[in-house]
Amino acid sequence: TVQTEDALTVLGRKRIFATTKLPVKDKEGRIVGVCGFAQEITEQRELTETLREGELLLRSIFDSVQDGISVLDPDLTIRYVNAKMNEWYAENVPLEGKKCYACYHNRSEPCDPCPTLRSLRSGRMERDVVPGLPGSPIEWVELFSYPMKDPDSGEMTGVVEFVRDITERVRDERRVQHLTSVLRAIRNVNQLITKERDRDRLLQSACEALITDRGYRYACITLFNDGAVAGFYRAGASDEAGSLEGRLKEGTIPECVGRALTKD
Repeated sequence: TVQTEDALTVLGRKRIFATTKLPVKDKEGRIVGVCGFAQEITEQRELTETLREGELLLRSIFDSVQDGISVLDPDLTIRYVNAKMNEWYAENVPLEGKKCYACYHNRSEPCDPCPTLRSLRSGRMERDVVPGLPGSPIEWVELFSYPMKDPDSGEMTGVVEFVRDITERVRDERRVQHLTSVLRAIRNVNQLITKERDRDRLLQSACEALITDRGYRYACITLFNDGAVAGFYRAGASDEAGSLEGRLKEGTIPECVGRALTKD
């Protein structure tokens, strides 16, 4: 039996036929002829080609997007990713067929919080800022999860995740927060200087202001006179501050303090 697809021109139009050819044998088993069947499959082949071209176009569009795109099944199995996701999570490729939390976070169970799980429950778009893969230059991503539903039954069939690298944005925000807290601490210390006349209360209050405004574990101010500790003021973690005070009074100068003392 031989099965082939043959292209023929019929009435000026190219048509495709699926043909099956069978040998015809006599009583002695000798081939005396051929029996053939043909079925036109032009429409099926044109439809297949149209679908293939559409799929290639869609993949080309997805791969040109500079954000990540990830399509998940309801059980969080990755069904499809674009080129950007393969680039960001290269150490775990191939990604398709694996759980999202395993590939994107090196976890053995779903993340918490997870906007995709929320989207599956709510049926709405959900968003979160989540950490990137540990050790990756992509430290933070903004994740938008959109539910996919069967148009007839309304059943949830999956989720499309749009993933945006916001590492630089988060770093910028943290730099701004750091600068704001530093300026706030300076302002509060300046206000203390204008109001407080007692030196000891001023320096103690300055330590407390640094703890409140900068979020330090502890803050210390040390006064030296001819290399000896003339005053020590502290706030915050008492054990660590107490240890530092003891070392200074014994004449042991930590490297960081030594560098500060040598600066103009």
